[in-house]
Amino acid sequence: MRYWWLLIVLIGCIQTDQTPPAANQLTSYRLYFFEHKVLSQQKDAHIAANQEWNILRDPDLSQASYVLSDSAIVEYNWPKQTLVLQNPWAEGNQKTPLWMSEGTTLVVFNGQIIRAYQRELSITSKYIAPETAVMYHELQANVGDTTKLSYRLMQTGATSPAAIVSDDGAMAEAVKQHFRQLGKLVE
Repeated sequence: MRYWWLLIVLIGCIQTDQTPPAANQLTSYRLYFFEHKVLSQQKDAHIAANQEWNILRDPDLSQASYVLSDSAIVEYNWPKQTLVLQNPWAEGNQKTPLWMSEGTTLVVFNGQIIRAYQRELSITSKYIAPETAVMYHELQANVGDTTKLSYRLMQTGATSPAAIVSDDGAMAEAVKQHFRQLGKLVE
């Protein structure tokens, strides 16, 4: 009888050392689309309360106008830094909202905001500071195909595609590996 208890304890120890299967599925990439004024209002509220504002730490993500997960991404072209997304409004023949072209997009990878992009139409003539990461909505890429949205990611001061994704090289490599595992990475 003593050996049965020892066997049960041994099996229990082996099972507790194993990583639960859900832990491997925690990797996620999400795009939070905000209209122009939303993040400005959040920033103003922080400043009025004498609190610091950090766009990579403080935004209330629940105020995003729309959220797209990595399942909506058709492909991520790494060298060109282009994202092709399923257009969620295409099914009902709805018009894509203007805020999908202009505003701010926050990229969240594994629960952490890794980049804030100023979202603009590709035909814009606005001045954009070199240190600003920009997500251009490329209308020309969608002519005739309303089922997809195409965005080009840019930052004038970036020295490589990875630098456009994140200031942290290891984080950028993790994003690249994530899309490689999903079979959506174009290298």
